[in-house]
Amino acid sequence: MTKVENFRTFNLYSRSINLTMAINQATNLCKEDLIDKEVRIIRKKAVIISIKIAAAIAQVNVKVRFRKLNEAKSTIIQLRAIMLEMKKRKKIDEQLWQKVDDHSVEVLKLLHGYFGWMKRKRSLSNK
Repeated sequence: MTKVENFRTFNLYSRSINLTMAINQATNLCKEDLIDKEVRIIRKKAVIISIKIAAAIAQVNVKVRFRKLNEAKSTIIQLRAIMLEMKKRKKIDEQLWQKVDDHSVEVLKLLHGYFGWMKRKRSLSNK
């Protein structure tokens, strides 16, 4: 029987939670400049990232795991584009944007590392 990994112990998941908290802080502090629809879209994308990562880590099927991680990666890229647009329109403070961007880059790097770890693990098990 294959052991399902606990997603809460992974650094990737905890960093995605940090990204979500940074997004919530940025949207709370700039709430008067943002409309409700923008706040909902940004927060929803941030939560989706953590959900996809948790689902991928707990997934036994490797193809599904990679698919969910790729979905999380594309959501991070979309979120970064939205946040950059908000910064350009002066709806989000430069310092808050930088904090969110730093967290999103960190999660992307950890995602790439996790992809590499999974590929190495898969190639070792095939030998």
